[in-house]
Amino acid sequence: GEVVVESGGMDCALTPSLSFLVPFYSDTPLSPTCNMRNPSLHDQDPVAYFTRFFSSPASSSDYPCKYDFILIPVFAILLTLIRLVAERILHRIGCFLISVNQPEFPLKKPEEYAMKMIKFREQAFKMTYHGFIGLVALVLFGGSEWWANPDICQLTDASTIKFTPLFKLYYLLQTGFHLHSLVYHYIERTNHKRDDDIQMQVHHFATMFLTIGSFHLGFLKVGTLVLYTHDISDVFIALTKIANYTKFSDPTLAVLLTSVVFSWAYYRLYRFPKDVILNVWEHFDLPNGGLFLKSLNWVAFVLLILHWIWFYQIIQIPLAMVAGNKEYDTTENWKEATKQKEGSKKGASAGKKGKSQHAKSAHIKQQ
Repeated sequence: GEVVVESGGMDCALTPSLSFLVPFYSDTPLSPTCNMRNPSLHDQDPVAYFTRFFSSPASSSDYPCKYDFILIPVFAILLTLIRLVAERILHRIGCFLISVNQPEFPLKKPEEYAMKMIKFREQAFKMTYHGFIGLVALVLFGGSEWWANPDICQLTDASTIKFTPLFKLYYLLQTGFHLHSLVYHYIERTNHKRDDDIQMQVHHFATMFLTIGSFHLGFLKVGTLVLYTHDISDVFIALTKIANYTKFSDPTLAVLLTSVVFSWAYYRLYRFPKDVILNVWEHFDLPNGGLFLKSLNWVAFVLLILHWIWFYQIIQIPLAMVAGNKEYDTTENWKEATKQKEGSKKGASAGKKGKSQHAKSAHIKQQ
């Protein structure tokens, strides 16, 4: 009734329900199969495991365990409850900022104002979370050797995949947040559908696959680099949207948009493929298989394609500002920004054509 995988002299038993995972791993000492099925952890009941887990979060170290996955939906629910409370406070902050920047806006356009406040609360919560969790990552891991030199991640991840409960809590909280974001995306679609709706759905599902899969394999270090590069650039995106919703001046928006372009290019188009995709491709390839690991890297490549698509959409916004479009929303309404830009070009062209025809008529009259 059990499938036994020989892994470098260590026997690892899989229950029948997990036997389908065997082809995804290599039979080498680096195989995560054995570590994920550590009997000393999995023979415990959940209460005993979590009692030990939370009693020494920074000192003890364990392999990723099946009980860890219980925390993902728990964190997703907890973050949802926190968001419901936080958005009440954030709504007041948004109202205050608009009253300072453009006090007549709620009276002139009440429906648009209400929609802006919904989006403001959403982005303010995201900015707060990404800023907080990015700072947590810097504090916890910024001094680690693998943080400054991602090429050595595989030396610890693949051979000795033990992590402190604090490290696992960080990773599981991040996974819970992305589960929360996936559910919230479909809730938000009832209020407004983004121009990049399909890309966002692909992004959410890909991120969930990457976080859960990398945790299962024990590649928490390189996974943390993925999460960090996304968190930092998301802070600039959210901050720019907040400034737009609350009617900050064009010079302020121009500075923020510049920060978005450069942070996105650096973290998502340079650091992400360099430190993650190429690193995994060169150093994490498991001998005799590793299909599951390779599939994770291909999904990461899908994210990179999305990053380039969004980058193209982002750079349309400064062009839209030059064209005089005041109602943009980064990637959410980039089509409208492009239309406005094209409309301005057509208007300018029509104006030139009208002037030319007027000049011709005047010339005929003179003759």
